[in-house]
Amino acid sequence: MDVNTVLNKFTINLNTIVIVGNIFVVYLYLTEFLYVYDDLGLKICE
Repeated sequence: MDVNTVLNKFTINLNTIVIVGNIFVVYLYLTEFLYVYDDLGLKICE
């Protein structure tokens, strides 16, 4: 295995981590958003 292959795999792993992180942040944001709506008395999802 040469250096380029290792670097490519490492970069792909980093990209995956970033994508998963973004999805997680969006998920947290959406759940927080729904909780706020819940506090207002608007039952969106049970």
